[in-house]
This record gives sequence, C-alpha cells and structure tokens, in this order.
Amino acid sequence: MFALSTYALTGFIATGILVAVLRPWEAGAGIFAIGGDDLWLQASAQVAGRVGPFGIDPNLGWPTGYSIWSVPQIGVYLGTVLWFLGGVLGATSAASVLWAVALTGGVTAASCLFLFRSIVPGCRSVLAVPIAVALGASPAVLVVIGHLNVASWFLIPIFVGIAFRLRRCVGRERVWWLLGALLVALVSPLWWLIVFALLI
Repeated sequence: MFALSTYALTGFIATGILVAVLRPWEAGAGIFAIGGDDLWLQASAQVAGRVGPFGIDPNLGWPTGYSIWSVPQIGVYLGTVLWFLGGVLGATSAASVLWAVALTGGVTAASCLFLFRSIVPGCRSVLAVPIAVALGASPAVLVVIGHLNVASWFLIPIFVGIAFRLRRCVGRERVWWLLGALLVALVSPLWWLIVFALLI
C-alpha cells in the first residue's frame, strides 16, 4: 500500500507542476494557431471527444471519415484521456490537450519511479521521487506539446523495469509481469512501440 501511494504521490506532484505551468483552464481555441503537430493534436482531441477513442468521425476525412487511428500515433491511453476530458467532462479540445500533457507527465513520473525501484529494490523515495518528478515534468514535455505522443514515453521505463523484475521472480509472478508489459504496450502510443521494437 505504501509503495502504491508513493507512485500516486509522484504522479500527482509531476501533474501539479505541469498544470501550474500550462494553466489548461485558460486554454482558448487559438492557442495552437501556429499549425503543425499542435493543431493536428487539437483536431484529434476534438475527434476523440466527439466519437471516442475508437470511433470514426464521418464529418472529416471524406469519404471514409477520420479516426484518431487514421494516424495511430496517439494510442489507446491518450485517446481515452482525450475522450474523457472532451467527451465526458466537456473540456475544449485545446484544454483537453493541455490536461492530457499534465496527466501524461504524472504517468511518466510514476513509471520512472517504477524503473528506479526495479533496478534498485531498496531505493529510497527521498532520492527517487524528485528525480522521477523531474523526468516526468521535463522540459521536453513542456516545450513541444504537439509531440505529446513522443512525450508519452512511459512505455520505456516500465518495460525496462519489468525486465529487471523478471530476472528476480519465478512462476506465476513472471506471467503477471509479462501480462502487465503487454497491457502497457497495448495502451502506449504506437510510435514508442516501433522505437522499442527497433531497440530490441
């Protein structure tokens, strides 16, 4: 229970830092007016908010429609977050993107803490948590919002952490860790799955 609360605290701190910097509640429709990836991500957030993470919007991409899977860089995690923020909570597409950046920073920070504790099982939180928070709320996430799919790099520390834990466990525990790795792979942005496959 203590370990789980430490992961939650780490994610909460990183998310809080990003929320304080990005101020998503102030996001107007024109904040991504420069175009490029930022605008594509905002459009994807609008589609996810309208039709969900797996739906197809018939109003875009004639004749087949547009889905966030038309360019499968976002993945299930970000698609679901964008759908929940825009479709369920009613946030604007611009605010949904900024909230998703903040939440992703928290997930990445918690995954970095998981990696540290996997490499050094007796790792002290006093040292590991601030480093994990710094990595989760890193400037790379803050500066290039349009590259949120790249900033969602939580797959790498979780996979490496699971690899370290698999070396120390046997039997059913190995199966659970492998299932956990599969689940993370299924929800991660496709971009990181390709990068990880090329690293292997």
